[in-house]
Parts: sequence; C-alpha cells; structure tokens
Amino acid sequence: MSAYDIILVVISGLGVIHGVFLAVFLWSYTKGNPLSNKLLSALLIVLSFRVGKSVFLEFTDNIDIKIIFVGLSAIMAIGPLYYLFALSCTRKSFQLTKKHFLHFVPAIIGFIIGLQFEEHHTETLPLALFATLFISYYLHFLIYLLLSYRYVLQQKDGLSIDNFILLRLFFYGLLIIWIAYVLNLFDDVIPYVVGPILYSIV
Repeated sequence: MSAYDIILVVISGLGVIHGVFLAVFLWSYTKGNPLSNKLLSALLIVLSFRVGKSVFLEFTDNIDIKIIFVGLSAIMAIGPLYYLFALSCTRKSFQLTKKHFLHFVPAIIGFIIGLQFEEHHTETLPLALFATLFISYYLHFLIYLLLSYRYVLQQKDGLSIDNFILLRLFFYGLLIIWIAYVLNLFDDVIPYVVGPILYSIV
C-alpha cells in the first residue's frame, strides 16, 4: 500500500471512528432528550457501518459479497432514523411505539436479501436485478430525507434555533453523502473513496 493510500485510509477511517465514539457517548449521555440522544447514536452507528464497509471495499480485494449488500441495506435505515430523530426534536412528548419500527421493515428485508448473495450471483443473476436493488436503496434514502426535512421546515416556528440548525445541518450532511454515493456508482465521475472522506468531513 502506497503512502497516498495510507493517507486516504486514515482520512476515511477518521469519520468512522469519530462516528462510533460519538454514538457510544450519546447512548449513555443523560442530559437533554435521552430519546433524541439514542436515535442520533443509532443514526451514527448505521452511518459508520455503511461508510466503514466502503472503506474496506476500497482498500481490500477479498471482501465477502454478503458484507457489500448488507452494507447497502443499511442505507434504508438512515432515512427512518433521521425522520424519528426529527420527530423527537420537534415533539416534546414523542415516544417510540411499535408502529414506528415499521419504518425499518425495508432495511430488514434488504438485510435478509443481502445475506442470500454468493459470489457466483454476480455472473448468474441479471444485471437488472442489481440495478433495481441499488435504485430502490438510494431512492428510499432520498425520499425519507426530503420528506423528513419538509416536516422540519413545517415545524420551524415551534423549534428552538439550535434544534433547527442541528436538523438542517444533518439534512445537508446526509444529502451530500447521498450525492457522493450515487455519483460513486459511476466510477469515472467520482472515486468510491470520496464517500468516506466526505463523511469524515461532515
């Protein structure tokens, strides 16, 4: 591995390590809104897992295809977590109920699908299947992100300026990561490692 690659690994890994550290801190942090802290912690864990998969994929040659598709399925948990985090920040009495966990059914289905993949499937299964999965995962993320932010804008007048700025920053940060990963699908446009680097910056 060249010095350039080592620098990229360090920069890419910083976001993952920082995200996990913050997630552990927030999960046990008792001040403020405990539910918001835990939802943000879960969001950071999922993001770190998704980005960490990308780091391994970029700098290792023998990553199991199951890990690749399970990592992709994590995308469908990001949108719902941001949505629930927004609800917890805008509604003082908000509590998680069983119906809220229905938001994670697509991610669970994607996780199960990811576990079914074997190396030979890349040659035997139609390309249209993989294209459909990629489009579904990334479209799911974007729809949740846009609808959640529209809800945040509707609640702006009742929000503290700090909460509004935080939710807006997360929206733009997640949108930047989404754009980077979508463009990563076309390697000639943006290298795959740009996604993890942007996550570190965000």
